[in-house]
Amino acid sequence: MAFADSKPLFEDRTVAAGISEEVFEKLSDAKLDTLSKFAFASSYVPGSGDDSEFVKTLKSVLGRDADLSEFASFRKSLHEAYSLVTQEMKQQLERSEEVHTRKLTQPERADLY
Repeated sequence: MAFADSKPLFEDRTVAAGISEEVFEKLSDAKLDTLSKFAFASSYVPGSGDDSEFVKTLKSVLGRDADLSEFASFRKSLHEAYSLVTQEMKQQLERSEEVHTRKLTQPERADLY
């Protein structure tokens, strides 16, 4: 299982960000239960100017507008989730299949002779 697809890790990170158990249950009910799902639940990309899509997503999950404290916690969680997921994706894509040969040290060469 990939790091970004761990449900217990997602719960730990959301609780650490200040999201209440009640709100976490709503996320779970909406099947947003991993970092990867949460990071890509809306078309909002952290750092871009307009976060209205993220706000709409939160409203649909919560069934209400998030208060200021909840919104701050959600933004923190989103930035962390997006960073971790994209970093993991980059590592998977850049994994090299090349076999690097290592030069033998002098004692290894002597042992082979």
